[in-house]
Amino acid sequence: MHYGHSIDSKRQLIFQVFSGHFTVADIIECTRCLWDDPAYSTTHNGIVDITQMSPGAVIADLHSLTAFLKDHPKTSRSRWAVITDSPLVTAGSLFYKTLMSGRHSLEVFSTREAACTYLQLDSFRPSEPVIKIMRPETPAPAVT
Repeated sequence: MHYGHSIDSKRQLIFQVFSGHFTVADIIECTRCLWDDPAYSTTHNGIVDITQMSPGAVIADLHSLTAFLKDHPKTSRSRWAVITDSPLVTAGSLFYKTLMSGRHSLEVFSTREAACTYLQLDSFRPSEPVIKIMRPETPAPAVT
């Protein structure tokens, strides 16, 4: 798994990128890393690029993620744009959107341009992520 984020305080924008296999526990760990960044603000909008993410969780696992996020004071209260090209990840993102609708707004897009339009950005080129978590992928056990 690979995770990184960058925060543009001037534009009040957070950019996150995930690639590889992620479990809900991994996503929570990455969220805590974001929250620990001194530039993080619950009022910043965000873009999450999960086009290279392969989920290691099922839709039902989103309940534990949203329970964690709903009760935490550092959870964003702003607008988020998710970029994905996977039908399964899109479905999970839309389920998350429903569960978190009282906390922050989220829309799902297939391109960065569409995400920027939603967030009313002319364009967006994220800087190199400042926080990185990288772990080698572990292959799934062989089926015998």
